[in-house]
Amino acid sequence: YYVQVRTIDYVTILPSIPVALLIIAVLYINEFPDYRADEATGKRTLVVRLGRKNAARGYAVIMTAVYLTILFGVIMNVMPDDTLVALTTLPLGSLAVRRAVISYEKSFELIPANASTVLTHLLTGMFLTLGYVLAGLAVSFLETLVLGFFILAVTLFLSLRIHRRPPPA
Repeated sequence: YYVQVRTIDYVTILPSIPVALLIIAVLYINEFPDYRADEATGKRTLVVRLGRKNAARGYAVIMTAVYLTILFGVIMNVMPDDTLVALTTLPLGSLAVRRAVISYEKSFELIPANASTVLTHLLTGMFLTLGYVLAGLAVSFLETLVLGFFILAVTLFLSLRIHRRPPPA
């Protein structure tokens, strides 16, 4: 963008922040299973520095910031209303945060949080893009709402599949 217009504009930066925060969250949640090894070898990752409990809280802050950024962009009229369709990933992100806050000391139980974070990153980016496409096509609010509910149903289904407990061994 900068190469073409020779300026940096918040209209292009703000929509990229949720996606950037989500990739940060992916990298961050993947540090939890390595906590003991990193601590033993002197690797000073953020999770080691904060401790797992505080790091889980930090993860919750990052994930919350994703959705607040989307809302802020729409409220400030920087992003089109149709990008609110990206909020349909909130249940998936919420389950990931819940799992991280509850199971931060148990690496195996964090696997669903890791998977949910990756999926949240993928889907949120796709739905933000879809929101811009819908806005460009001037799709009606009702059509966007119906699509949003469909996407929400799919996201809820995926969330429940990822976070279901494995059968006892």
